This record gives sequence, structure tokens and C-alpha cells, in this order.
Amino acid sequence: MGYLIVLALFAAVWALTNLSPGWQTLPFLTGEFTQVLPAFNLLLASGIGANVTLLLYDPRWFKAALGLSISGLGVYVSLRLLRVFPFSFETVHYDFTTHVTVALLVALVAAAAVAVVNLFALGNAAMRAASAASATRRPRRQSA
Repeated sequence: MGYLIVLALFAAVWALTNLSPGWQTLPFLTGEFTQVLPAFNLLLASGIGANVTLLLYDPRWFKAALGLSISGLGVYVSLRLLRVFPFSFETVHYDFTTHVTVALLVALVAAAAVAVVNLFALGNAAMRAASAASATRRPRRQSA
């Protein structure tokens, strides 16, 4: 059920971003968003693909590998957004620049933390698989 919810969320964000009228109607996004859009779309498409795949195939190691790649893309997109900073708050009465910067930094740290967790989960799954494989190859000792 969780995969379906995340899949729907990613698909909705993709549709709101890319279908007419799309991101251009958001008054706080500038034309420089086009510099980030390909990476943002790659993240969304990868998230959609990963969740569709996980609906069908869900072993721990595979989930960790997908999580590692998606969170790595999240780090990249956060860095791109921080570098390009395609936001302008001239149309509102308050400058949200600091708030958006902090939110992007939090997203960057969170994505990096998730990547580390998934890296350890992937290593753990690999060690379990190796341990299980070696246990099936060892001959059992006969008790006297």
C-alpha cells in the first residue's frame, strides 16, 4: 500500500510540474528552473519506476539499492536547487529566501542520511546472502 501512495505522489508532482500550465504558473519559480527541471524529472521518473518495480519485486537488497540510487538523486537535485536557486519572492510581502534555503539544506542532509542508511542496508543484505550461501555449502558434521 505504501508503494502505491508514494507512486501516486511522485506521479502527481510530475504531472503538476510538466503538464500544462505546469511550473510556469508558480509565481515564485523563475525561468532558471529549466536548469534544474531535467534533474528534477529524472528524480521523479526514477521514483515512479522504483515504486512500480517494488510493487512486483521487493527483496531487502533490491529495495536498499533502489533507495540508495533515489536518495543519491535527491542529494543531486537538492544541490542543483541550492546552486541555481530558481526562486524569487518579489510578488509576496515576505522574503522566504532564508526559509527555502534552510528547507533545501534539510532536504540535502536528509537525502544524504537516507543514502547512508540504504548503503548499510545493502551491505547488511549482501552479508546475509553470503552467510546463507556459505551455510548451505558447508557439510554438516555427524555427531558420534
